[in-house]
This record gives sequence, structure tokens and C-alpha cells, in this order.
Amino acid sequence: MAREFFVSSNVVFGKDAVKKLPDMLKEYEAKSVMVVYDAGVKMAGIAEKVLAEVEKAGAKVTVFDGVIPNPTNEVVEEAALLAQKEEIDVFVAVGGGSSIDLTKAVNILMTNPGPIGQYGGIGLVKNPVLPLIAIPTTAGTSSEITNVVALTDTKAVCKYVIIDNKIVADKVIADPEFTKTMPPSVTAATGMDAITHAVESYISNMATPLTEYHSLKGLQIFYKYLPRAVKNGADMEAREQMMLGCIIAGFGFSNANLGLVHGIAHTLSAHFHLAHGMANATVLPYVMEYNADSCP
Repeated sequence: MAREFFVSSNVVFGKDAVKKLPDMLKEYEAKSVMVVYDAGVKMAGIAEKVLAEVEKAGAKVTVFDGVIPNPTNEVVEEAALLAQKEEIDVFVAVGGGSSIDLTKAVNILMTNPGPIGQYGGIGLVKNPVLPLIAIPTTAGTSSEITNVVALTDTKAVCKYVIIDNKIVADKVIADPEFTKTMPPSVTAATGMDAITHAVESYISNMATPLTEYHSLKGLQIFYKYLPRAVKNGADMEAREQMMLGCIIAGFGFSNANLGLVHGIAHTLSAHFHLAHGMANATVLPYVMEYNADSCP
């Protein structure tokens, strides 16, 4: 039986990868660039480094730094209005899953009508989107290479996902140095998100030999290096391996999809504002027990 395995992003991986950013922007002939990040990325000094590289491309720069955890429809619409006003033609998302997901959602609204909530589901984005460069600063969500956006609907009090191959970031700049400032708690929580991706995609009924390989390889990396990264944030071998593992696992779960852990975790995040990785870590052992008879 024929099976599809979708991979879209061009990934530049390793120390000083961010120095490739000006060339990427020039390749797109960028005239007006929006850089999206949150307060933590700014405090860590990462935003300053990225903005310095963006400026080398000679494009006009607009900053949106109002990203919040578990981004809401309202924040997406706010950022989209700014992007439309500034006639943005290329996006640069810097941060964890919240920053990258928000940017993907804003990008949808640049070429498709609002509101954003109508795109919840699979394959509902009609028109191609603008170029997006993702620069992850955590090792967990894999949002930088997946076709998924997770958003919070504050009126319905739920989290929902937009899944569409059109929204994948075109280019990824994965520099492990940018994960060095993550505190142990965030390192652990995002790492547990990555472990959940690997476990759920491996036992998914949509798994294939290609996705299973990525899921298992990612899990092997996390098992060895997540405890080291939590114990010593300056352990750059552990940081590099965690970032690599997230990309590998991301290729797996974006094709095999996830399961009940994420379904419950999204509900916990929507109702109790629990961080996504923490919600996954809380639920994972119980769902594994529930699933055990079906996938021994």
C-alpha cells in the first residue's frame, strides 16, 4: 500500500546558524519583515541577535512581541492587523511553540480571509501563505517543522488545531545556543512534550515504517539527553541532541499524528492555563496505561 511522508522545511542546523538569516531574506527579496517573539526571548537577548541579522538584509522591520502562552484567537487577529497594515511579505518567528504557532496563524490571514477559527481542522486553508522562517528557542514542540498550529478559543474555552501542509515554515534556523537560556523547568516541560510526540506517533494507527523510525530515534535521543539538559543547561552536547531529536520526532508525528494525551492536554491548557508540556507530562502515564492492551 502506498503511503505519503511529507517533509517541507529547509533546515539549517548548528552553532551560528542564525548568520544564514540575511541570505534567506535576500533570497525572498524581502521588503517588509515581521519578527515575532515573546518577552522571554527578548529578556534572554536572543531577539536582539536575530534583529541584528534581519537588519543586514536591508528590509523594513516590524516587531510583534505580544506572544502569550497558548496563544488565543484574539492575539492572532491583533498581530494579523499589524502585519496587514505594514504590508509584511516575510515572517520570522523566534521562540517556542507559542511564537511559531502564532506566526503560522497570522500568515494564514495574510492570504486567506478571517476569522482564524474557521480553519480549525485538516486541510481547510485555501490559499498559499507567505514565506516563513522559524527560529526555535526551545527543544520540544517541533512547531518549526510541522504542519500544525494550536490555538485557544477563549469564547468556546477550548484549544483547537489547524493542520495543513501549506502552513509549514519554509526555512528553519536551528541553533542549539538559543536553547541554552531555558531554565530547568522549561527544559523539562518542553522535553516531555517531545517525548509525548514520539510515544503517541509511534503507537498511532496512522504510523508507517518511516514515521516509526523517526519516533523511535527521537525517543532514544530524549531518553539519553533530556536528564542531562535539565541537570546542566550549559551542556551543549545535550542541548544540541535535544534540538536534533525534536526535529526528528517532528517529522514522525506531523505525518502519523498524535492521540489522547494531546487531546486531554489541550483541554487542561484551555481551562486551567497549564503549560502544554506540563499538561502532556501529567496525562501521559495514564493514557499509556489505558492504551496498553491495544498496543502492547
